[in-house]
Amino acid sequence: MSISQNLEKRRKHYGFPEASFTVARIQQMVNKKLQRLPKEKLLSVLDFVESLSQPSEAPTTPVLPEPTAFLECAGTWEFAPGELDSILDTLEQMRDLDLEEQDARTSRLLA
Repeated sequence: MSISQNLEKRRKHYGFPEASFTVARIQQMVNKKLQRLPKEKLLSVLDFVESLSQPSEAPTTPVLPEPTAFLECAGTWEFAPGELDSILDTLEQMRDLDLEEQDARTSRLLA
């Protein structure tokens, strides 16, 4: 979703006419909501706002190593013909299943 599509979605969610969806109006809404929060929550909000202005240090998606990468740290291994391919296929299937399970859990939490 593009930034402009995301802004449009939020504008509609909050019921703003297009002309009144300004930075000043958004700041007014935020300030109004902040006035109702206790001190501890305000400190959490401050931490969050500060984190938004910091450059991201980690990539948004993890970089997964190649399946053969684990062999580099273990020295030289010998396998029967086709055995290594079978092991690597099994590892990849297990990783895919883990990702599917994580996606399913996330979908249930968001539903």
